[in-house]
Amino acid sequence: MKNYIVKIREYDNSGLLSYGTGIVIGNGTAILTAAHVICGSKHCVIVVSEKGEVEIETQLLQKNKVAAILSANSSLHCESANIFSNQEIFDDDISWSAEGYITDEQSAHEITGKGVVRSKYHDEVWDCELGGITSGNSQNYRGMSGTPVISCNRIVGILQIQTPLERGTLGLKMSSVEMFQDILPQDSLAANEYETLLFERSRHESILRVKQNKESGKYIPNIFVEENDCKENLRYFADPLLFLKKAVRDCRNIDFSRQNTQLGALQKKLIDVSMLAEPDSLDDVSATQQTVLAFLNYAKESLEFLSNDTPGREIPGEDYWSQWSRNYNSIPFFAGDLLKNVEAAGASFALLTKRAGQGKTNLLCDFTENFLLKKNYCVWYYNAYELRESPMEYLKREWSIDGRYSLGYAHRILEQRWHRTGRPIVLVIDGLNENVSIPDFGQCMYDFLRECFAYPYLKVIMTTREELLDDRFGQLLKMKDSKHFIHVPIWHSSDDFENRIFEGYLNFFDVDIRRDTLTHDIYRTLTDDILLLRFFCEVEAHKRQVYMYNIYKYEVFQQYLDKKAEEYQRLGDIDTKELYFNLLNHICQKMIEQQIFFQLPVVGLIKANSSC
Repeated sequence: MKNYIVKIREYDNSGLLSYGTGIVIGNGTAILTAAHVICGSKHCVIVVSEKGEVEIETQLLQKNKVAAILSANSSLHCESANIFSNQEIFDDDISWSAEGYITDEQSAHEITGKGVVRSKYHDEVWDCELGGITSGNSQNYRGMSGTPVISCNRIVGILQIQTPLERGTLGLKMSSVEMFQDILPQDSLAANEYETLLFERSRHESILRVKQNKESGKYIPNIFVEENDCKENLRYFADPLLFLKKAVRDCRNIDFSRQNTQLGALQKKLIDVSMLAEPDSLDDVSATQQTVLAFLNYAKESLEFLSNDTPGREIPGEDYWSQWSRNYNSIPFFAGDLLKNVEAAGASFALLTKRAGQGKTNLLCDFTENFLLKKNYCVWYYNAYELRESPMEYLKREWSIDGRYSLGYAHRILEQRWHRTGRPIVLVIDGLNENVSIPDFGQCMYDFLRECFAYPYLKVIMTTREELLDDRFGQLLKMKDSKHFIHVPIWHSSDDFENRIFEGYLNFFDVDIRRDTLTHDIYRTLTDDILLLRFFCEVEAHKRQVYMYNIYKYEVFQQYLDKKAEEYQRLGDIDTKELYFNLLNHICQKMIEQQIFFQLPVVGLIKANSSC
């Protein structure tokens, strides 16, 4: 018998009236039982231990039609059952058990079975029927009222009544946690066990992969710069329910009164923010997105119409500056940016592209670490070069927690969670172009995304090099016309972005330059090619008073290679620089011959060139 299960006895002046089973909850002084058990003037709890039984008088603390809570003056020295869950899946296949005290002798008794079904014939006291009793059958279950019904290591309800079935057997009816959760202490409720384990697992593995990218230097947090609205785009993509609320509020905060005055004078439809309503649940997201898109498109068209239509038109009561303010302020630009974000909210797949070495990994790691993980999303982060089979195979193993749970059960729990919270599971796959293990990886990813349609709670963020997109992943662009897919080319052109990147790399690698020798052309050369900037900073790391008169790409690259050769020599991996360059030349030759530019097999290289 579990330590938190106790006996309940009710007395009046004439003696014992009724008996049942109770569950110790909260801080160890409260006891939950079925409401109908509590019918006397004196309420006692009997704690059973190896030393015997101790009867403790209690007071009625709270009661509804389904359950009652008794309170003892001091701790019962029992474990507290703070594992009540309202998130479990009920069906004919779910296994359950119930341990309590049976008959007037209050003997320990356990029942097990399969099947918990929400009944359409329920009443105000019970809502579920327990089916398929496999052990613990009895001709009378009296005394087990209030017994916890346990499934998947969570208390999902309490026994209420017994009813006759066919062939003279008895069936059991249960009150699910939803029927009495309003009187439960908040700390008695627990999340679904599978959901808890899955979140812990995803968090651990995603943190580990972000850490690996930090250690390898692929992700340098100190120099991350949020580019344009790309990260905001991803926020809308990852959590449409939350950010569509923000979009509605942002639209309502725009003052269209000037524009509406002119539209009215021209007998045009007004820009009406009253049509916008925040989504209350996941069921409202699609309709809200379409409404906001329609609103923003009309607002944008109207603003463009006014800008093109009014310069030559006399506007009664308006001077030149009022007209200019109405037509050329920031509203059209704001509406255009918000339109892109709202479009992202309805997508399931996002592909981010940029040139090599330009910060794609930095962006994804920062978004994962500082948004998804900090806000407690369920996120899985993979570096694409790690994949040896379709990402769906990895996800299925993760979702089943290595086979501990069926995929059918996992799917139902995750879908239920999605509808309850509005938050999807986010899969991040960085560097598609770096995978060389899976033949025709582009087709593999296309097939994977098609398979993802069966899991509406899943969103996928991917990156690849812009210059390899058409050749290797052109299949993915077939989805561009679908509302489920967005392609986000990452651009940066602002002076602020370039300056922060430039200064960030200098600070991270501790490079002190002679500012008076930094010309505009040299600055542009480095900020236009972030990979070159990184090579330069690694070469000049920890140096002082570095002259910046001239930067030659070939020279920087050669210095970078020399530095790496010296590092390998210090580590004892390679004896001489000559051997290092011979190996490097051979690797380059094999890359060109085999058209493989990542994870070239080492064994093949050594066999092909014994001098290495």
